[in-house]
Amino acid sequence: VSVAPHPIPFADPEASVRFAEKAFGSSGSHRLGGMQAEAVRRSISSKVLIITGGPGVGKTTAISSIVSSYRHMRLQT
Repeated sequence: VSVAPHPIPFADPEASVRFAEKAFGSSGSHRLGGMQAEAVRRSISSKVLIITGGPGVGKTTAISSIVSSYRHMRLQT
């Protein structure tokens, strides 16, 4: 097991969730589902994240939210 610092320790998970919610929806106030918001938080605080689920549960929205948050922080995805 390798122990190393997280590659983006400066990121605020809650700010990333708020940004993702503002970035989606034409009104700019889309609420992520509980598991989608948790995926964004964990993507910031974990080195590895696995997103699974059946059709229509919000995997694409979660991934899009993560990517938009990383782009907002000017990180390469």
